[in-house]
Amino acid sequence: MSEKYKKEAVKIYLEQIKLLTALASALFITPGFAVVLLSLGDGKELSVLSKTLASVAVSISSLLFLAAIFLTYLIYSSIVGRINAGEFSIERDLTVTFSKLHFYIILVGSFFYLAFIIILIFS
Repeated sequence: MSEKYKKEAVKIYLEQIKLLTALASALFITPGFAVVLLSLGDGKELSVLSKTLASVAVSISSLLFLAAIFLTYLIYSSIVGRINAGEFSIERDLTVTFSKLHFYIILVGSFFYLAFIIILIFS
């Protein structure tokens, strides 16, 4: 692969990581707004179990999204370290490992966030 295509691949890869991080950042803040909006609705009180489950789900999802945001910096640094060495490659083992971990953390965090929303809607 020519150097031009490798540089373009790195640029596209970094753009994808930025988009995933923007998603994680948005979902990190959203649960607080969801609680406020849903509590303004009909004024019914959530049960203790629902409050506990919702708190656990939102706490886990928030921590996972925060971890994904910090993991983005590790992905960037693993790529930038190679660029400084003159190598434009996203296939470094460390970069691939961090990227897979980043994706799975966002995926699991999204499931916990969905559980949080389901608990609030159906309680």
